[in-house]
Amino acid sequence: MKRFLLLIWYLKRPQMMSHLFCRIFHRSGQDERESTRTESEKWADEIAISQEEAVAQMLGGESSTPIYELCADEMKAAHAAADACPIRMGGPGVACGWSSLALLLSVSQRDGTVVNSDMPCPGRNNDACVGSVVPLSLRKFWKLLRTPDRQSLPKALSILGESELCHYDSGESYDGRMWAYPLLSNAL
Repeated sequence: MKRFLLLIWYLKRPQMMSHLFCRIFHRSGQDERESTRTESEKWADEIAISQEEAVAQMLGGESSTPIYELCADEMKAAHAAADACPIRMGGPGVACGWSSLALLLSVSQRDGTVVNSDMPCPGRNNDACVGSVVPLSLRKFWKLLRTPDRQSLPKALSILGESELCHYDSGESYDGRMWAYPLLSNAL
């Protein structure tokens, strides 16, 4: 029944059908990639550093002021919006929009633009919560594309042209990430 409802969800959104076919097609190669997961996780654990150490390295050893202190009013309003959202969200995409909010607080000071992609979650009615922590005052600096990465990334890059920063934390498949990384790298 769950798969049937998922199919209905996709049929109601024809622009998402290509994503469904990609999901079906790429499931066949998953077992092969699972064999390298443990090795990859071990390597990542060996080279990982703490957030504090990473920030110190980026700032040349200087300390930083936490965003919730720099933008106290915005963060308080964002927390209230997130608490009012009836659905707890997780996984890839914008979700409530915390990382988008952080980027928007920065680019709004320089009349910049943030373009995000967020494919609606199949079978969930959580559209109202996507980006809920982003205040209306910052939305003029924000473009949200509600399609799969293979459709939205080329569109985002055409909107932005060259970019100074790409923040890509998508939950895409390995093949999806390997498709996206060169595209994003070439835009920098």
